[in-house]
Amino acid sequence: MAPYLAQVGATDASLRTAAADVNGDVGATTLNLATATRAAIEAAAPTTAGNAIPAGLPGALLQRVMLVQSDLVSRWAALVGYSRIEGTTPLIRTDPSAQRALECLANGAAAAAATHADTGALEAAAAGIPPIAVAAPDTEAAADIQILLQDLELRNLGCAGCGGARDTALPPVEWYPSPKPSPISGLPAADGTVGSVEFTATYAPAAGWQITIHAC
Repeated sequence: MAPYLAQVGATDASLRTAAADVNGDVGATTLNLATATRAAIEAAAPTTAGNAIPAGLPGALLQRVMLVQSDLVSRWAALVGYSRIEGTTPLIRTDPSAQRALECLANGAAAAAATHADTGALEAAAAGIPPIAVAAPDTEAAADIQILLQDLELRNLGCAGCGGARDTALPPVEWYPSPKPSPISGLPAADGTVGSVEFTATYAPAAGWQITIHAC
C-alpha cells in the first residue's frame, strides 16, 4: 500500500494548494478565476493516486482504499465545478454561474474533513494484514479497480456534477457469464454491472483495461 499512500499524500497536498488558491479568488462581493488557480486545480487531479491502487485487495481493505480515493475525487470535483465559472471574471456573487460555483465548493467539504481520518484508518488496516499478491493486469480483479474508479468519477463529475459522492459502501461489481447485448442503440454489449449500471470492459496489453459505463 505504500505507493498508493504516497500518492494520496501528494494529491492531498495539491488539493490543499488548489483550495487555497480558490479561497484567494473568492471575494466578499465577487468571484474570480485566476489562470494560476485553474492550473492548480488541473494539477490536483487524483488520477495518479487511482492508478496506484493495487489489484486483488481483499474486500474490506479495498473498501477503505476506495473511501480514501473518493475523498480525493470528491474534493477535486468540487474544485473543478468552481473552475466551470461561465463568463469573464470577476463575477458578482449573485450571478447564477457564481452561485453554482459556490455550491460546488461546498460539495467537497465533507470529504476534506474526512481525508485525514480515512487515510489513517487505511494505514492501520493495511498494517494489520500480511503482504498481498497483486493480481495480474489482465484479470477481472484489475478491471474491477478501473470500473470502480470510472464509476466514482462519473458520480462526482458526470451530468455536470461537481463532487459530494463518497464510497462509504463499496459499489458491487458483477460480471455477466457472457456479454449481454444492450437494448439501447449505439451502446456496446455489456460485460457486467457496477451498482445497478452496466459497463463494458475491454483489455489490450498496451493500453490496459478500457471501461465504458453505460450512464451519463
